[in-house]
Amino acid sequence: MSVEPRDLRVAELIKQEKSYSEIQTIMREQGTPISNQKISEIKKMVEAGTIGFREDGTAYEAEPKVVADVHQQVMSVVTKKAAEEAVLFAEEDYKLGRELRQFWFLKAQEKGMSLRDFIKAALIFYADYRDLATENEELKTISRSALQQLNVNTIARKKLELYYRFCRDMINLRARGLSVPEQVIVDFYSDLEYLSKGGAYPVEEVLRNVAKGEAQDIDHPGVP
Repeated sequence: MSVEPRDLRVAELIKQEKSYSEIQTIMREQGTPISNQKISEIKKMVEAGTIGFREDGTAYEAEPKVVADVHQQVMSVVTKKAAEEAVLFAEEDYKLGRELRQFWFLKAQEKGMSLRDFIKAALIFYADYRDLATENEELKTISRSALQQLNVNTIARKKLELYYRFCRDMINLRARGLSVPEQVIVDFYSDLEYLSKGGAYPVEEVLRNVAKGEAQDIDHPGVP
């Protein structure tokens, strides 16, 4: 809250050690009468530091002493904390810098280069090829996705091939007057699931053996 000019003038009179009655007389003559209670309040403001004085004795609104004290205490704590953290960070930065230097020094030694030349070369390489590196990562992502998709398509293709071959062999057996064993049909569905897990074509061998065996029975009846 701003201090009125009249209150500042009263503070100056208080500073001059004028009595309450003298202050009242002076202020009344200036057309700004004031009560003893108000003079007492202004005196407390002077004592609290809310009103300060310049070297020439003129009064001005100042920061209360209690606020200044608190500010000083806070700044002291903050400054101390900042100094402690600065020391801590400096130690950590030093350790990190030393570790990085040792690491890159060994890398430079492997290349038969000085540390300075190795770092310069690495930075130049990064500046020249960082876009290419980003593009390479994007291509890797696309490749992984394509491989996954290809794997799915491959399984589906194998299932279709198995189905077409199964149908072809069934038609071939029926055309030759041979019956289709029920177990072969059961195995066909089992093999579909087997293909989903990355298997090959186990049913083909079964079909070939069945066809071969029954054909032998027909060509050589009575032969076990």
